[in-house]
Amino acid sequence: MPSNGFVGNLWGIVSDITSRLGIWVLLAAMIAAWSSHPGMGAVKVFAFFAGMLLSYYVYSAWVFGFFPTHVFIRWGIIAAASPIAAYLAWFGRGNGWIAAFCAAMPIGLLAAEGYPFFTGVPSHMFFRTCLV
Repeated sequence: MPSNGFVGNLWGIVSDITSRLGIWVLLAAMIAAWSSHPGMGAVKVFAFFAGMLLSYYVYSAWVFGFFPTHVFIRWGIIAAASPIAAYLAWFGRGNGWIAAFCAAMPIGLLAAEGYPFFTGVPSHMFFRTCLV
């Protein structure tokens, strides 16, 4: 894969986007919201994350001989917690304050991930300020 030119730049952009948590939260929220009921949304989101996780790390280990166990375990914990979040996110389709709260959880994470990009504030400074 060339590292310069159009293909290299495109590969770099895709790599930057997919290595952030926000894109995966967005995809999971969309899968959950478009499911027929909350239990099915939880199953679909877990299957999506488990499939992505296993295929990525099997591919990395097989092709590159690279398997970072600590990173795999961290993403595995996120994948294991994803059905709970998907179950709650499904209720964001409704009306009232509970639905607004359920919809606000993924939206808040996406806003927190995107704020440093649009303001130019480094993300470590933004999150440190939010925690104080």
